[in-house]
Amino acid sequence: PVGSRFFKCALQVNPYAYTTRHAKNSVYKTEHEYNAAIVAACIKEGIEVVGITDHFRIATSQNLAEALTAAGIHVLVGFEASSSEGVHLLCLFPGSTAPHDLERTIGACGVTLTKAESPQSDKSCEQLLRLIPRMGGITIAAHACSSSGLLVTLKGQTRTPVWTSPDLMAIALPGPRSGAPDGCHDIIANKDPAHERPRSIAVINANDVSTPAALSDPSTTTWIKMVSPSIEGLRQAFLDCE
Repeated sequence: PVGSRFFKCALQVNPYAYTTRHAKNSVYKTEHEYNAAIVAACIKEGIEVVGITDHFRIATSQNLAEALTAAGIHVLVGFEASSSEGVHLLCLFPGSTAPHDLERTIGACGVTLTKAESPQSDKSCEQLLRLIPRMGGITIAAHACSSSGLLVTLKGQTRTPVWTSPDLMAIALPGPRSGAPDGCHDIIANKDPAHERPRSIAVINANDVSTPAALSDPSTTTWIKMVSPSIEGLRQAFLDCE
């Protein structure tokens, strides 16, 4: 078809290894079972685009990416980053990006303790926001108003330049922007003079998915209008979020 349409997107899906590492898996005994269940849940829920975002890990996502792709679901590969301040960012890249290129990107993020349960970057949130687009990706501030979220972790003069950065285009909340907590509501609504942006931030629902059942929860998926699922498609949608 000519023109754009809405795609149902789940942009924070965790692979099997994440669920076992963080003791979130109590049903699926093998990666194959888990991957098949994720694929089935995506098909049932009409999810056409999936972002896979383990914590600064790439190899753990490969089998799930292959299973989703084989089922005709568009995959965006990437990882969840943790800045030096502890801010979590979803970093998404084209599905065609080679694993070794993503590993180089993780290295560029200043991650050294790669075997830690949740590795951390030695770069600040502002530095990561500048780096990821240069490497061909796009960032979303994960669970922005919760623990490890941008608006909770950063305060005052440290928070303002990050929030107003042109490289920050979207944040994740479990519901609508109107439902943001009191301390975050005016900032997200672009009504706080200290955090004013040239254009409003895009707000998406992209809660952590660690079980297939979570994909039926509205907080895990967002309808995003694009010509075709891509990093550029996301960027254009976030620029014109209304």
